[in-house]
Amino acid sequence: MTQNTLVETAPLTGRGRDVFVGRQPIYDRDLNLVAYELLFRNGDVAAADVVDGDLATFTVMLNALVEIGLPRLVGDKKAFVNLTRNSVLCEYATLFPKDQIVMEVLEDVTVDEELLDMIHKFSEAGYEIALDDFVFREELRPLIDIADMVKIDVQALDEQEVRRHVAEFGDLKLLAEKVETDEEFRFCRDLGFQFFQGWFLGKPKVITVKHIPTSQLSVLRLLAALHDDGASRDVLAEIIRQDPALTYRLVRSVNPGTHGGAIESVAHAVDLIGNERLEHWVTLLSLSGEEDTSGELMFRSLVRARFCERVAREVHPSQSARFYLCGQLSLIDEIVGAPRDELLEDVALDASMRGALLDGDGPAGLALQCAESKERGEPGTFPGISSARLDALWDEAAAWAVAVRCDVGF
Repeated sequence: MTQNTLVETAPLTGRGRDVFVGRQPIYDRDLNLVAYELLFRNGDVAAADVVDGDLATFTVMLNALVEIGLPRLVGDKKAFVNLTRNSVLCEYATLFPKDQIVMEVLEDVTVDEELLDMIHKFSEAGYEIALDDFVFREELRPLIDIADMVKIDVQALDEQEVRRHVAEFGDLKLLAEKVETDEEFRFCRDLGFQFFQGWFLGKPKVITVKHIPTSQLSVLRLLAALHDDGASRDVLAEIIRQDPALTYRLVRSVNPGTHGGAIESVAHAVDLIGNERLEHWVTLLSLSGEEDTSGELMFRSLVRARFCERVAREVHPSQSARFYLCGQLSLIDEIVGAPRDELLEDVALDASMRGALLDGDGPAGLALQCAESKERGEPGTFPGISSARLDALWDEAAAWAVAVRCDVGF
């Protein structure tokens, strides 16, 4: 990954706070919803003053990918994401699935060989490139040759200028932005624009969720392992498995629409996202400067996860990784401070895993119920395993969690 630094960030997150992303719909000629532009917001308001473009871009990407998740933000539609020069050079936008992002290069970027090389790299990799607030300047021509789309602000140009731009650049996809009336929509559609955005069609809406606190030490350990060429998938998965909030964030970032199927385990999620995207994702997370999550909740999650895994090894050995994931996600509602069913909406879990976590259904659900009983000091039961064996498994799980806590330091 390039060594360019996106921004010198102040802490952007803190335990218990809300995070925000604005989104504005984009429609095709038949007024079918096809995409959303993701917008910086620092509160539940329709607009925001952007002082630092790099910081705004970083915050949008962090909140979209790490805090909220693309499935909740855009579903199966595309996301238009504004990119400053620095954010282009840092390559963080490649965290988005290439079939779900339009990289929107801002109008004030300095066009030079370094920028063009990176944009060309994105285009060659299959990413769609749009030029924002496009007004032709000769120095933009090399960028135009790479771009797939231009966005034209119809409020910034008169009708003749709009016609001239359409005539000259009609071989590219054309998006009319700031369309404010039905008359403007019809004018642009008749000229040949394919896509439309503006308050007449849909005002920006702010999506808000609770911040998920994650151990910064876990993030740094994972980043170090990713930079170790000898680190295997299992090593990476083991670091993630020791942090329930990090686990939740990872499994939520895997878009089921892109990869297909349900996530079976942390290692499965690591395989799906791949080392390169995982490194970019963790780097974003490391730059957030957030506080650590509750040590008590992390410890309880680890004990539950290990206990469920050990129970599975006794009677359902092929399901041990699934049981572990179930136990680890079982306290995510307490960690985040939001209902568990809402938090699991954006995670690609199958019906049996979801039933185990929400209703205690199936073998994994029974193991989780047994763990919860033991937390309360009650004996707990599980079919096919004696009470004495369950006690031993619980003690082993607690001892393992203590060892992890001593090693990790939460």
